[in-house]
Amino acid sequence: MNSLAFDTHKAVKALTQAGAAEPLAEAVVATVGAALGKHAATKDDIAELKGDMADLKRELKGDMADLKGDMTDLKKELKGDMTDLKKELKEDMTDLKKELKGDVENSEQRLNIRIESSELRMTIRIGASIAVGVGVLGALMTLFQFGIN
Repeated sequence: MNSLAFDTHKAVKALTQAGAAEPLAEAVVATVGAALGKHAATKDDIAELKGDMADLKRELKGDMADLKGDMTDLKKELKGDMTDLKKELKEDMTDLKKELKGDVENSEQRLNIRIESSELRMTIRIGASIAVGVGVLGALMTLFQFGIN
């Protein structure tokens, strides 16, 4: 920062006219001058700071615009990824549906074979039972025929 313009002679004169001893007035003015020189901001300092802040504001706006562009790109990329995932999921579901349909058809075929096999066994058992029944009936008829005559 630049030094602040401070008229030390006028300050010493004003203090001595107010009743301060000249050595005290000079010491006070020197102390105040040193403090102002280190910590006070001049109009030039403030103008420079305003310029720096304006530069930072422009940079920040540029960074924000870049960030907004990056976010837009990421949104598009994410939307594309989601579309791809949706397509893959539909394909996987279609494949699973086909596989499940095949499994159901295979199970149905096995069940039909078992039913047919059971039906054949039942037909054979019924046929055997009928044959035995006819044989027993024939034997009874023969017995009655001989027993009646």
